[in-house]
Amino acid sequence: MSPALNHGLAAILLLGLIAFAPPAIALIVGASYALMLGREGLTFNVSATSKWCLQTAIVLLGFNIAIAEVAKTGSLYFAVGAAYIAIAALLGVTLARLFFIGGTDRTLITSGTAICGGTAIGSVAPLIGAKAEETACALGIVFLLNLVALIVFPWFGEQIGLSQSQFGVWAALAIHDTSSVVGAAQTFGVEAAQTATVVKLSRTLWLIPLVLWIGLRSSNQGRVQVPYFVLFFIGASILGSAGEWPRLLHSTLNQTSDALLIAALFLIGIQIDRNALRAMSGRVIGYATSLWLILIPTALVIAVLIEQ
Repeated sequence: MSPALNHGLAAILLLGLIAFAPPAIALIVGASYALMLGREGLTFNVSATSKWCLQTAIVLLGFNIAIAEVAKTGSLYFAVGAAYIAIAALLGVTLARLFFIGGTDRTLITSGTAICGGTAIGSVAPLIGAKAEETACALGIVFLLNLVALIVFPWFGEQIGLSQSQFGVWAALAIHDTSSVVGAAQTFGVEAAQTATVVKLSRTLWLIPLVLWIGLRSSNQGRVQVPYFVLFFIGASILGSAGEWPRLLHSTLNQTSDALLIAALFLIGIQIDRNALRAMSGRVIGYATSLWLILIPTALVIAVLIEQ
């Protein structure tokens, strides 16, 4: 049996074992797989597959969220997201001076922290001419912070007695990547996951003006990546609100969404391999972590004040 086939079968077996495990376990198992076996033997595009799994999971989740709730929550937190992004950008610039961080690392980390983690970093990197090692460093740091969030946020939310909606808003604002936002919120509760998904998607839409603005200021040519899956999510919500659906269908859609999210987190974990860890800079880690630790309580205050 070829090494590639062995690696593929091992990945499928692990994924089957953790299909209904907590989201944090999926990310940890994926990262452990990459660190022990590497991902060179995998013949499929891990990044593209994880993206497809995540986006499909979110679209399926839309069938169980009323469109009226999407409109109400999304419109409110679109403006809140803008204010939060402005705060993150200001803090990012200020802390970069204290940590002596260059413009490229600052832009990558601040964009990822303010909007949508790895997606923002991947979109901005070619526009500012980021080197491969700089992009890998930013992505690796964000992945590790996502792992911490998946484990710590649900536990801390319970300790301080957050409501479902408060936790959903807090997670959506404070956690970098959509996958980890939804994963942490699902661990906390169904309502938290629904709120977090809508708020996070409204925040993700700010990636479009960010990329356009950076593209206009940069001489590098890049393509704007429009998150079209957000439109499919809204369409699913409209269909789900149109009438009574059989309970079995709702249950099947929910379970499929959960399984795809676990698969996405497992595949994201696989991307945290030795090369990603080697690319990390201690100074940039300190900068990114400090920025995040300041924004976590900021997001918590916003969530508690608005969702009283």
